[in-house]
Amino acid sequence: MILYGALTDVSVGDLFIAGIFPGLILTGFFLVYTVIHARKRGYVRTRPAGWKERATAFRRSAWGLVEDASLMEVFQGNLPFMLLMLAVLILVILFPQLSLWLPCFSAVTYYT
Repeated sequence: MILYGALTDVSVGDLFIAGIFPGLILTGFFLVYTVIHARKRGYVRTRPAGWKERATAFRRSAWGLVEDASLMEVFQGNLPFMLLMLAVLILVILFPQLSLWLPCFSAVTYYT
C-alpha cells in the first residue's frame, strides 16, 4: 500500500483508512466461517487453564520474548511495537477471555 501510494500520489493514510471497512467485513466472514466449521466438526469447549498452567506456559515461552526484545529492535526503532506485543501477551495470559470471539468457544480447541 505504501508503494502504491507513493507511485500514484495518493495519501497512504487515506489508503489505510479505506482498508478498515473491508477488513472488518473480512473479519466478520472469517468469524462466521470459524463458528460454522467448529460446529460442523464438533469441537468442544475446553476448560480454562488455571493459574499454575498459565505460569508454566509463560516460563517455558519467556526465552522467546527475551530473544525478540534484543538490542537490534531498539536500534531499528521497533521497541514500542515490541512493548505493545508484550503488553497484549500479558493481558491474554492474565485474562484469556479477552482472546475469545464468542463465549461458547475457547481459544484452543481439540478434537474429541
